[in-house]
Amino acid sequence: MGLIATNAYDKEVYFILDINIVNLIDSIKKITPTIDNSNPKFELNGALIDIKSNKINFVATNTRRLAISHLENITNEENQIIIPKKAIIEIQKLFFDNTKIKFDNTNLVLSNSNVNFFTKLINGKFPDYERIIPNNLKYSFTLPKASLIESVKLVTSLKPNVKITFSSDNILFESVDEDSESKTQIDINLNIDQSFYIAVNSKYLLDFLTSSVNEKITIGYNEPNLPFYLEDKKFITIIMPVTL
Repeated sequence: MGLIATNAYDKEVYFILDINIVNLIDSIKKITPTIDNSNPKFELNGALIDIKSNKINFVATNTRRLAISHLENITNEENQIIIPKKAIIEIQKLFFDNTKIKFDNTNLVLSNSNVNFFTKLINGKFPDYERIIPNNLKYSFTLPKASLIESVKLVTSLKPNVKITFSSDNILFESVDEDSESKTQIDINLNIDQSFYIAVNSKYLLDFLTSSVNEKITIGYNEPNLPFYLEDKKFITIIMPVTL
């Protein structure tokens, strides 16, 4: 990763990535917290840009959660590249508008009137993330984001994990700290016949909630031992539950 002169790669054959830089930054910012840091599988220490025929997926995982943000694809040909986490963070700092983006099998290059930036791409095969996305959900609720953030923070000041129980007329949040007890509740009509719970690392949940842009988000659930689903329009996160 570093800076290059504009003519350093004139003889190389590059693919042009036709994405507005503001949209690119917005998409990668949402998934950045999910990128792993020191996984022996090097491809997990970066973010995948998966260019499909009709959309572009921005994907990251640390094996305990999966984050996907997507944009509509109009002109780009299908391709995949994996960008290192350090480069992802630097791109968010350096670029704001009028940026040209290009890549080959080895490098990604971004340039504008002030900065020329390149990074080596990660050479590897990203996991088949699409098989993790559930095709059907047993339960699916649209819930107020602000109330969820407040409730999760109230019960996880000391320990990161939280137990969330969904009942017909409320959602109960409980700390799983053995040395202290903390609970709070949201009164809401969920119209379900049987109560169920999910247990989750609160950081993963808060990362999604604070990155989402709408006032309401969707939570989807199948079984206690299966990943559960979070959605905010073009941004989803799938989180493995913790064992209590």
